[in-house]
Amino acid sequence: MIPPALKKLRLYYDCRKFIVVIYRLTKLLPDDEKYGLISQMRRAAISVLANIVEGYGRDSDKEQLRFYNIALASFREVECYLLVLKDLEYIDVLKFNYTSELKDKVGGQLVNFIKTKKEKKW
Repeated sequence: MIPPALKKLRLYYDCRKFIVVIYRLTKLLPDDEKYGLISQMRRAAISVLANIVEGYGRDSDKEQLRFYNIALASFREVECYLLVLKDLEYIDVLKFNYTSELKDKVGGQLVNFIKTKKEKKW
């Protein structure tokens, strides 16, 4: 069960939206990317939210931060894949820009979330 306090965070909902966008975006990719970019992007996008949720359920600040940092690393991975999609011309500029705007929003929220957790620790 997702903790009610976590459900109150905008980050939680924007991560879910980001996952849906990544799934829809990867549906547009060629079949030969099924075991490459498609699976990697989807796995990394889901990992962002999954690690936030898992970290939120941990008892110690150290454990929580470890999972939040894993979420950030997965987020950076999705950023990389998005650029590759653009470079390979698998997506058009409109789809890239829309996804990038959402990505930047989620990334900013995630960085601020981690920063806030680090500050509370001290």
